[in-house]
Parts: sequence; structure tokens; C-alpha cells
Amino acid sequence: MSNPRLRIDLEKITHNARRALEIGRAHGVEVMGVTKGAAGIPTVAKAMLAGGIESLADSRLDNIARLRADRIQAPITLLRSPGPSDVARTVELADASLNSDVVIIHTDRICQALSNEAQRGSRAYYDAVSGSGFCLEKAWFDRFSDERRTHPAGRFPSAPRSP
Repeated sequence: MSNPRLRIDLEKITHNARRALEIGRAHGVEVMGVTKGAAGIPTVAKAMLAGGIESLADSRLDNIARLRADRIQAPITLLRSPGPSDVARTVELADASLNSDVVIIHTDRICQALSNEAQRGSRAYYDAVSGSGFCLEKAWFDRFSDERRTHPAGRFPSAPRSP
């Protein structure tokens, strides 16, 4: 018996990136290519970039390091708040991080540490703070609630499937 294998179709990833951009742009939404599901495999990121994606995102610093080691220069966002011991590495590897935490004191300390680290290295760095994931979900829902109400089925239309 052979081991299980994961086969990644890079052409479909490029096609889907183009399609995601079309849909996002039609609604005024910026699309990032998230590499977390592919464990930061550089060829997957490059397929997304070939499809027109301009920025990438991942929730793991090791995955971002893997992309940077393969000389991927596109902006990359860390999709979580870094821990205190990861601040310097976050600023070194990522261009931004989404910092949300239920314990606001922790978030404030992390954001200040990120800012200090970026200033120390003269590096442009952006951190986006939301009090919780709910804030992001509610903003997304509010933005598209009109479209949702006007669609005949009362839901978003499904994107066409790739061949």
C-alpha cells in the first residue's frame, strides 16, 4: 500500500486566483492569496501571484519564512496576533499582521512591541487591530447585506466552478 498523496493543480490555482479577483473587484473587495492550507508551499503562492493576486497571507510564521526563503517579495500578512516572543520575527518576515485578541491589554502590548520593533529596524509595518473576529465578520456582512437581500434566493450567488 502506498502513502496518501496530495496532488496540487497549479493551473487551477492560477485560474481560481483570477476568478476570485474578478468577483472581489466587482464588489470592491481586495483579495489576498492565503497559503495556510498549502503549508506555505512557494509554488502555490507563485501560482496565486501568476493569477494576479498581489498580496499573500498566512497564519504561521514558519510558512511565511518558507515563502521569503524562496524569494517571494509580495506583501505578506500574518493572519493572527503574534506572541510576545514572535514580535521581531513578525516584523522581519511579514508586512502586516491582523491583531485581535479578547484581552485588549495583551493586544495593546503586542501592537506597541510591533511598532517599536519596526521603528528600530526602520521598516514599514502595519498592524490592523479589531476587538474580535466578530468585528471583521460584521463589517463584511454589512457591506454586502444589500446584495444578499436583492438576490432572488436571498443568498449570494455561487461562483461558477472551474473546469
